[in-house]
Amino acid sequence: MDLFNDDTLEITNKRTGKEIKIDGKYFNNCNANFKIGTTFNKEKPETIFIETSFWIDVKDKENYYDKYSFFNYDYELSKKLSYGIRKIYRNDLKNFLENNFVFPFYLENIFVYDFPENINYNDKRSFVSIELNIHTLNCMDNCEKEYPLNDKEDNILFNEAKKVCEIIANSDLLKGNLDFTIHKRKKD
Repeated sequence: MDLFNDDTLEITNKRTGKEIKIDGKYFNNCNANFKIGTTFNKEKPETIFIETSFWIDVKDKENYYDKYSFFNYDYELSKKLSYGIRKIYRNDLKNFLENNFVFPFYLENIFVYDFPENINYNDKRSFVSIELNIHTLNCMDNCEKEYPLNDKEDNILFNEAKKVCEIIANSDLLKGNLDFTIHKRKKD
């Protein structure tokens, strides 16, 4: 039995996605890296992604670790980090995205983050990534114009996505105002 025939398999060599890397220096935060892109149809993306990645370390390790204690410091640190990351979308970005012409679907966006369960492991830094998938005005049925994603100066999608990156870069977590230090690399 042939599982693939001409009707079920489409092979295309055309690259439809786009990824634009931006150094955090552009947003006055040299400890983070940013990516703006789309996986499908860069000429009219319905959804774009914004990725942020950085390394964290615990500021005051002596106060967070006692091997003879029954208190779970790793759990408490993970809770604080999760709260700091979620606050970026729920508080910092909310005002900007709720009534945004370019990104009109605040409640349908997808906000995902990842970090190790044990962030205080063996006196090493931990890698943190944040990804925001934002629906664009290209999703709207009454959209009369197609809005592409590229890094030209007059590109409305790219300019609005840079504003989102700037808000993320200047959040309390990424500025190091919480219980964590933020770094660009695993080791300095």
